Amino acid sequence: MKYLILLLFMCISLQSISQIAYNDYSANEKEIVVFDDFLNNNNNWWIGNSTDAYANVENGNYVLEWRGTTPIWYSYNSLRFDISKDFEVEASVKQITGASSNLFGILFNKSDNNESGFIVNVDNGTVIYSEKRGQERTFLKSGGDENPQIRVKSDYNKFTIRKVNGEFQFFVNEVLLKTGFISDFSSYALGFQIWYHSRIAVDYFKVSYLRKQPINVNSKKTIVESTDIPIIKSDVDIDIPTVNKQYPNRFALIIGNEDYSSKQKEINTEMNVEFARNDASTFKEYAVKTLGIPEQNITFLLDATLGEMSQGLDKMNKIIKVTEGNAEVFFYYAGHGLPDENTKEAFIIPVDVNGTNLSYAINLKTVYAKLTEFPSQRVSIFLDACFSGGARNQALLSARGVKVKSKEQSLTGKVVVFTASSGEQSSLPYKAKGHGLFTYFLLKKLQETKGNVTYKDLSEFISKSVKLNSILVNDKEQSPQTNTSSDVQNEWLNWKFQ
Repeated sequence: MKYLILLLFMCISLQSISQIAYNDYSANEKEIVVFDDFLNNNNNWWIGNSTDAYANVENGNYVLEWRGTTPIWYSYNSLRFDISKDFEVEASVKQITGASSNLFGILFNKSDNNESGFIVNVDNGTVIYSEKRGQERTFLKSGGDENPQIRVKSDYNKFTIRKVNGEFQFFVNEVLLKTGFISDFSSYALGFQIWYHSRIAVDYFKVSYLRKQPINVNSKKTIVESTDIPIIKSDVDIDIPTVNKQYPNRFALIIGNEDYSSKQKEINTEMNVEFARNDASTFKEYAVKTLGIPEQNITFLLDATLGEMSQGLDKMNKIIKVTEGNAEVFFYYAGHGLPDENTKEAFIIPVDVNGTNLSYAINLKTVYAKLTEFPSQRVSIFLDACFSGGARNQALLSARGVKVKSKEQSLTGKVVVFTASSGEQSSLPYKAKGHGLFTYFLLKKLQETKGNVTYKDLSEFISKSVKLNSILVNDKEQSPQTNTSSDVQNEWLNWKFQ
């Protein structure tokens, strides 16, 4: 009988685990409260170099090395977030040097009396432990019991810890490793562990609150189903070329507006802009690494409201004014665009605005005016949006719901505008690459040339590549355009990023 009970218990346990998957939460069900891509040290991680330990932020990684005699060392940080909520901790970590049996991973619940760890090695050993002062270490997952689906790589490995209804879930590279409860969980201190004689690199780190979306009563689909857009790492998201030169007079405003439905009850999630956040985030990486724009010179906005976008434009306007003609300005926008159906003027759309009242949107001519009111070296504008009323998925609500050909805006000053489409066309996604079609080929050319490309060559490459691949991939025409002011019509072709 006891064996029957044991077998029944095992079946129930396996069934409960099988019902838990990494994709149980979509991107829109995660509210990021802490994020670090280690392009700088804004979160004040420990930096130092001693006989025993080394830590530094370099090339978009937090690098740790332990040379001491004790088996393991860690670096942790007190990152304020509400541990009473359901949350997710995620990091991408790889071992650079050290024996394959050496462990590395995430430290959590760190306090004077408690400590927990989620650590692995490239021999596919996996450990989840808890330790209390004065007590023996306990294991939720020891190195002995194997999960054949877990494969720890010599490259970056994704560690994911979720707390859902008090239960902890642990994933390695998006595969569920173990679930269980951590007693006396009381600390928001988090960090990274490293075994002796090893060096590791942390590519990114984030903490998000988890929230399940309710069913949309006006639709047969749930918000979870219609917004579950995976983050895809394509070839342009890795091996981003890094230049050794910074340009202190370069400034950028980068906006990625993807999630309109969270701000507006009347908008369903199919009207969100697929991959816009990924577009803006990767463009920012190129801005820092390839274009040499100092991190502190970049204003970066994701899912920006009208107030945030307006403040960002005002800030850029003031920067251009006080730099007295020396600024080189970059403006990037991925998101919805709409035309006014009466005036045919084009607008970029904050996430808290829809097409029923464009008086709350931002007129494209206002963008141009803000960026060219005062003299500058040059202004480069990239718009992965269309202004016909079409969109990557569906158009936002508008008065008639029809496509309108917006009128072209006259340009003044030293400005070049690269736009994703023309006329009544939509700006489409490249789903296999996780980007807008226009943004993907913009980044691809910057990657291939390491930024050493003329505006003429960039314009021609984007135009040819998008025109062809739009038909191949989306079976629709999309023709990017490059517009300039008369002030630079004879010189912009030879402008270069490097």
